[in-house]
Amino acid sequence: MKVRDIMRSGMVTVPARADLRTATRKLLKRPGRPLTVMHDGEAVGLLTQYAVVKAGCLSNRPFEQIPVTKVMARSSGSVAPTMPVRVAVKRMNRNRVAALPVAEELEVVGSLTLRDVARNYSKLLKEAETGSSELEEAWKSDDHRIEFEN
Repeated sequence: MKVRDIMRSGMVTVPARADLRTATRKLLKRPGRPLTVMHDGEAVGLLTQYAVVKAGCLSNRPFEQIPVTKVMARSSGSVAPTMPVRVAVKRMNRNRVAALPVAEELEVVGSLTLRDVARNYSKLLKEAETGSSELEEAWKSDDHRIEFEN
């Protein structure tokens, strides 16, 4: 299964100079979807609802005083729509992120989140059971596990 099969198309962006209040308003219009933080036309990070909640709990400052860049997950690269999902999940695990931007020819076209992977988990397992030996080996290994920090 490829990233394009389970990703969400369309990306809502926020400028890197934005404050957390502005970004949160955009996030609330798209529950469960990250915002892509842009600087000079380039994706520099992702902002998730979890990051906003964490910032709210750990900071006494009002959201309009918190820059998005202090809260966002720094970009750990993007994935291509043609990339196998298992490879994208490995990248998420390695970089300890819950979402990645999906880019095609240097343009962000969507996002892939752990929620997308979880929603399609049974399809991914079925593909591994009946699919190529490469996928079988990937799912038999521990490479598909996602580790979370407490």
